[in-house]
Amino acid sequence: MGYHVEELVDHLFFAHKTNDFYEMLLHHVATLTLYGGMILINMTRFGAMIAWLHAIADVPGMVTKVFSHTNYKYPTLVSFLICIVTWGYTRNFMIPALLYCTANLHMPAAFVEYEAIYTIKKSLLFILCLMHVYWMALFFRILCEFKKSGSTEDT
Repeated sequence: MGYHVEELVDHLFFAHKTNDFYEMLLHHVATLTLYGGMILINMTRFGAMIAWLHAIADVPGMVTKVFSHTNYKYPTLVSFLICIVTWGYTRNFMIPALLYCTANLHMPAAFVEYEAIYTIKKSLLFILCLMHVYWMALFFRILCEFKKSGSTEDT
């Protein structure tokens, strides 16, 4: 959670405002709210699984970022393709599958007055799932641009 707090602070106060500023702000706020709520309602097993699945695609994503700042186009392409595959499987298949499994999850009877917490958490996770689909579409757009022009720049 500390990593995500740092990312939010950096995003708000230190990073240059780029064209995806509000998308990333929504991502950071939703992620921090999910982490905090996961801890507060003692659902750390479920939250840890989502955090782990979310982090898997970060590895080839960071490798792609490194290669994109070099003149090596084919290692960039290979790492980007690996990123797309891992992103698609973990963030666009597994996380929505977990969200589907929790669709009928409710608070125990003794805590029914806190049912809104589950609803908020599921809604925020759904928003993140939609953002992952949107970003996957952007990945394919970058891939098509590479095929047309050979450019590895993120437009």
